[in-house]
Amino acid sequence: ITEGVYGYGFDAKVVQDFLDTAQWGESITLTLERIKPSITSDDINADLFSDTLASYTAHASSQAGRDDNLKLACQAINGLILYPGDTFSYNQALGPRTPEKGYKEANTYYGGEIIKSFGGGICQVSSSLYWCAMHADLEITDRTNHGRMVTYMPNGMRVLSAREFPLERPKHDAPAFIQAM
Repeated sequence: ITEGVYGYGFDAKVVQDFLDTAQWGESITLTLERIKPSITSDDINADLFSDTLASYTAHASSQAGRDDNLKLACQAINGLILYPGDTFSYNQALGPRTPEKGYKEANTYYGGEIIKSFGGGICQVSSSLYWCAMHADLEITDRTNHGRMVTYMPNGMRVLSAREFPLERPKHDAPAFIQAM
């Protein structure tokens, strides 16, 4: 969606009245008025994504590094649009979880152990996205779950974000908007 731009124009009836009353050789001056777009991007966005297909709320943990990672993961996917036939990859959307990108060390489950790694905790975002994808009837083409139970997600719903987690939207004829915060 391209942001609308203001145009310039004039009232054709007023100009015609000037022309009808002008003397031969007389100059007339037209005053251009600034014209607002008849439809704005806000109007389109309000209509385009007015239905909530699914939502899930998982509360943060109050662990500084982990919560920073959750915010970065949400920022990486917030506002993405999944068009019919598109495939979305959580890992591709986030990219490498590095200190240069602002990711912090936090607890991560790895090989049955809890270790510190950059991006620790982002499974909470991928698990919430997985929940929404299931309830929005998106096709989930690959998923790996963690072996540990967590408090923010029902049993069996946790997703290991270190693996690919592609979503497809082949069954629908309208785009889906991802809102993560």
